[in-house]
Amino acid sequence: MPISFKKEEPKPTSDRTINAGDVIALIGVGVVIGVATVALVAFMSPRESLPPPGFGPPAQGRNADVRSEVLPSLDYGATLTLGRFSPSNPISSQPISVHNNLTTAMSMVAIECGFYRNGDLLDVKNIELADIQPNGDGVTNTFVDVTRGVPDLVRCRISAARPKGRK
Repeated sequence: MPISFKKEEPKPTSDRTINAGDVIALIGVGVVIGVATVALVAFMSPRESLPPPGFGPPAQGRNADVRSEVLPSLDYGATLTLGRFSPSNPISSQPISVHNNLTTAMSMVAIECGFYRNGDLLDVKNIELADIQPNGDGVTNTFVDVTRGVPDLVRCRISAARPKGRK
């Protein structure tokens, strides 16, 4: 007995038909999503990128009482920025960023930081950043032992800087 195959017609999944108004509405939604995507990509472009960790909005809670100050120094062609101090036992960290304002790379930038509690100097840290490109940033953290007390003031300054090619 031969086997025969019967071709079945596809059954519609809904009784609704698509009309021109539905197509125009779908195109409109696609355009809105496309514009929103372009706006988000433009907002998150590298020139408007998110700050490095520790350089966000003002601190809340326990470390809101720690003040960070950038002390004046000679004009080395660099800008020093301090992030939020993060106290935790036994070691705490201070994020540091240096922006190279020069048209040449910097081979070295030296930074000095003092950590104070009630006016008393608790610790001093010397930090060096190397090879910061023109209009670029160097980012690091310095760590401080807080077993003698959590600082209420951090003061930092650029103590030296050397453009590439100079000794």
